[in-house]
Amino acid sequence: MTSHYSGPTLEHGGTCTMFGNTSSPAVRELIGRKHILPNMKVLDYGAGSGRNAEWLRDRGVRVFAYDPFNGVPGDSGWTDVAGNLNEVNHMSDFDVFLTSYVINVVPYAEQLKISRFAKRIARKEIHITRNNDLVQMVTKALHRKDKHVYDFYLNEYEGTVCDSSDIHDFCMHGTRTSKGFQRLPYMEEDGYTLIRKTHGYRIYMG
Repeated sequence: MTSHYSGPTLEHGGTCTMFGNTSSPAVRELIGRKHILPNMKVLDYGAGSGRNAEWLRDRGVRVFAYDPFNGVPGDSGWTDVAGNLNEVNHMSDFDVFLTSYVINVVPYAEQLKISRFAKRIARKEIHITRNNDLVQMVTKALHRKDKHVYDFYLNEYEGTVCDSSDIHDFCMHGTRTSKGFQRLPYMEEDGYTLIRKTHGYRIYMG
């Protein structure tokens, strides 16, 4: 396996918005499979516009939504999306710490920081990440020599496009894209349990 990208954080608030204003299928699945239940207290970390948080709240889940880029510092995370964690710094009794397409847009070192924080504040972690759809996207970008992906590949990975396994390794390392940064994390290597896998996403629990 290649080393993880260790340069500066490339993400600037461009978290995944592939589902528009609707909740993601993976979050809906968490309710359907009863991994998240009504009246649970959930911290939605990196909540983006708050679409998942709002959907969960409509189903009776107590959600604090936080996003450093999209949140508003003066807003309450219990009803909107907060830009800071001041309301929860004194708490450590969340049932679930949830990230949805957050781990795959930060370098591995930042993933470890998020995980350490999650373990302090919640009983259970659930992380939704991208899966093989990212490899497909990067493969196409490399073949057409996309200026973001291809240049990053040459500078960071020190190679030329060889085969699918090489590109898969590169995705695990992390790549710059037109929207910021993407990475294919395998969180089972850090002790998390893979509870669901589709072409488009993985759900990890810890």
